[in-house]
Amino acid sequence: MKKLWIIRLIPAILFFVESVLFLTDKWPDNSSLCVAERVQIIPSAITISLTATIFWIILTFLFGRIYCSTVCPVGTFLDLPRWVRNLFSPRKKKFRYQPRNRTRRDVLIIYLVTLLLGFLPVAYLIEPWNMTRNMVSTVSRSAILPTWGSMAMGMSIGLGVGVITLVGLLVWGWMRGRQFCSQFCPIGTALGSVHQYSVYHIEIDPDMCTNCMKCQEACPSECIKVVSRYVDNSRCVKCFECLKECDNNAIRYQPNRNRPASPLMKRRRLSE
Repeated sequence: MKKLWIIRLIPAILFFVESVLFLTDKWPDNSSLCVAERVQIIPSAITISLTATIFWIILTFLFGRIYCSTVCPVGTFLDLPRWVRNLFSPRKKKFRYQPRNRTRRDVLIIYLVTLLLGFLPVAYLIEPWNMTRNMVSTVSRSAILPTWGSMAMGMSIGLGVGVITLVGLLVWGWMRGRQFCSQFCPIGTALGSVHQYSVYHIEIDPDMCTNCMKCQEACPSECIKVVSRYVDNSRCVKCFECLKECDNNAIRYQPNRNRPASPLMKRRRLSE
């Protein structure tokens, strides 16, 4: 189970590289061979080919928010500064649990309302695929045309948004890990809304946990609270960093819920 983080890391890197190459027009046969674009939720919905969207909804019901940890380019980009920091810093970045708030729900509502009203700048600013396009525009001006260029806002505005997005996400990832994914991303919030129905989820075994805090400190989504043996799976992006850090296999990705085995109840059953 500790190897799950490697299994998810491989497609994450491949999809990220392909996304960047596609958006910079470096991918061969740009219009038909890019799998990275075809598996994105919003591009799929816009082209009225809902195959990818339905596919990810089903997978979220089964496995949770694995979309966020495998094919979302912004999610992978947010991991990069944290990986660099941990590689060169003598001490790894330690996260702590942050309680759920209303911000993510409010952002999702604003996102949906503006989409229905046809006000696209909001989607261009906070939707992951378009955010990636904004960042790519800093090195490829052609990436601006489908978004800000289509609204006649000019190349300078598109380039400015790209620089702000690029720098902002680098700083965000360096300081707060995946907080954008867990607290602000409208796509992540929508997928996380079905967490209570998902088959597989992250669980802490209360009888095996030793309160070492390693899983909580490793969680870039800041959704693990060891003292309460609690994982907020609605915000968990299934990066599996917590599983990698646990020495006792006390935190697991599993289909069933854990129940504490009370020593008192054990003795009672034995006496009976």
